[in-house]
Amino acid sequence: MKRKIITCSLAIGLCFGLSAQDMVSKKGVSILPESGDIGLGADATPLLDYVGNAFNFNDNNSVNSAFRTNDQSIFLKYFQDESTAIRARIRVGLDNTATNNFVVQDEQSDPTVTVEDKRRVRNTNIVIGAGLEKRRGSGRLQGFYGGEFFLALSGGSTTFEYGNTFNQNNVTPTSTTDFDAQITGPAPSRLLETSNGSTFGLGLRGFVGAEYFFAPKLSVGTEFGWGFGFNSTGEGETKVESWDAGNNAISETTTKVAGGSSLDLDTDNLGGAIYVMFHF
Repeated sequence: MKRKIITCSLAIGLCFGLSAQDMVSKKGVSILPESGDIGLGADATPLLDYVGNAFNFNDNNSVNSAFRTNDQSIFLKYFQDESTAIRARIRVGLDNTATNNFVVQDEQSDPTVTVEDKRRVRNTNIVIGAGLEKRRGSGRLQGFYGGEFFLALSGGSTTFEYGNTFNQNNVTPTSTTDFDAQITGPAPSRLLETSNGSTFGLGLRGFVGAEYFFAPKLSVGTEFGWGFGFNSTGEGETKVESWDAGNNAISETTTKVAGGSSLDLDTDNLGGAIYVMFHF
């Protein structure tokens, strides 16, 4: 259904474009971008999903959920002239999610008395890209090609707090063992913190694509690319607490998690994305 909607939309736009005799609207506005124009764009796939689900009468459908995607990015173009544009792409993903759960308080007899366990997840995902784009075509359908590079930084951590503490009379305190499922039970050991190693990445790609201007300064487009990417991930760590009966004290154990690196060389199509551009 979604592919049919996309195809119909492009066909309607093409028919509209063929009816125009020049590259100026009836109000005298240039249809194609000009020198000094700035283009602002975003992935249109989530919006197409939303529209497609609306036609399918999908109950689990909202504009908010449609745009909460992991690969969402915003990109800009600055037109030096009608055939040359400087590109910039940015994604700043900062996520901080807290999950709480009530558990029975230990060392007392009333099951209605509870304490609170807490989990906090923090993630960062930042991507910055820049490049140069050359354009061809004199009609509504514009082809383009060029090159760009990317820098990326990501990382994350999860921390835990528990209402029941370890002590010599309570060596397996009641704790949340699964925050997602809200499962509790006695815990001889439990997580305090997990930290992912920071990942640094860089990439270089060439690209070729096309845009169709279905209205003045408003276009849809897609592109394909070929390039390489390098990623390096540092060490992470996991911290666990338990009761040390020999020393009659709480013991914390930290375990290192090895990092790694990768080097890729491949073609791409931006995940099959169709984007929309607004030019000012």
